[in-house]
Amino acid sequence: MPCVYPEPAESGELTLDADRWIRLYEEKSAHVAVCHLVDFFGEDFSSSMLDLHDETTRAHHLDLPLG
Repeated sequence: MPCVYPEPAESGELTLDADRWIRLYEEKSAHVAVCHLVDFFGEDFSSSMLDLHDETTRAHHLDLPLG
């Protein structure tokens, strides 16, 4: 499920500033994780939302530093 932020302008094009911001963000965040899974309580379960969260935040990449 791809996500685009900021949302495209009405013309369907991202503004030049937003495009630059996205490129810079992606370059700087490529080698870090947003969170790390430390532990969980209760039953071990999976859901598509949880999987998406873990994938986009790189929660299982404990080798990456937190950004």
